Amino acid sequence: MTDPLLSVRDLRVRFEGESGEVRAVDGVSFDLDAGETLCLVGESGSGKTVTCEALTRLVPADLDGEIRFGGRNLLDCSETELREVRGSSVAHIFQNPQGALDPVYSVGDQLREGVERNRDVTGEEAREVAIDLLDRVGIPEAAARYDDYPHEFSGGMKQRVVIALALSGDPDLLVADEPTTALDVTIQAQILDLLRDLQAERDVGVLFVTHDLGVAAQVADRIVVMYAGKVMERGGVSAIFDSPGHPYTRALMRCLPGVGSALDPIPGDPIDPTDPPEGCRFHPRCTAAVRACESGDQPPLRDADPSDDAGDSGDADHCVSCVFYGPDYDRADLASSVPLAGVQTEGDDD
Repeated sequence: MTDPLLSVRDLRVRFEGESGEVRAVDGVSFDLDAGETLCLVGESGSGKTVTCEALTRLVPADLDGEIRFGGRNLLDCSETELREVRGSSVAHIFQNPQGALDPVYSVGDQLREGVERNRDVTGEEAREVAIDLLDRVGIPEAAARYDDYPHEFSGGMKQRVVIALALSGDPDLLVADEPTTALDVTIQAQILDLLRDLQAERDVGVLFVTHDLGVAAQVADRIVVMYAGKVMERGGVSAIFDSPGHPYTRALMRCLPGVGSALDPIPGDPIDPTDPPEGCRFHPRCTAAVRACESGDQPPLRDADPSDDAGDSGDADHCVSCVFYGPDYDRADLASSVPLAGVQTEGDDD
């Protein structure tokens, strides 16, 4: 077996705030292969964006753990070494395209600068590469739009420009942080199709952040469900949607329009990140919580189906952080308190 493109182990990100230390990411681990799309999903504040920005140390915080990419731990790299990785090997697509573009420079000049910084081309050749990138992300009449400024583009077109900027260094890993959040559903679908096409063409790995399980169902190969800086569940997209194991995953699914008889919000409020509860981070809001959920550490990730051994219908990577998956509890007891809720994935029949 080949090594994963990206391997994150026990990643911890801490900020010092006015109210105390914020453990924004607290022991997150996952792998991402080349050509694969891994989705981080969860409510706002679950640590998804901080996890992504920690990969190339864009976030000003204390970091611990291991982030292996290109044969080295990026947490051990110098700032000079990281500048060689950012853009050329790992590129970010941020969720606010307006904020990612400089309003006083044309989109062409910004894109050409990225090409010159990340590729061994300059001048007119860099300009031609920039125009080609604009064309490949679907900007009509790319050569004519080269000298236009960001305010002359619609929201969907700005996002396409930002994707072109991310591709200017021909990266191996694309980190897409909620790239469709501010777009209407029609443009959102176009952007998702564009990312899939570019990924298939270039065989890049994509780390995709979203709070929308419907979007995750369309784009993901595998999913990591996060809550309060912890991983609640991870696995292949079919396993997560067909057999969600953690009460939090099931609760997220019940919030989706069209699932069940009505919207069913998760009870309670997100935890205080400066004072997280003992035990499972989700237990104060969980309708299935028992006494064992309230003490100790977050339950370890356990195989969601140990009897299957990931046979033809199984998923070796489907793991759940819940006491009901331990030896002293019956996971069948979850069914009565946290019903399953299905969501159609990209490969499902109508």
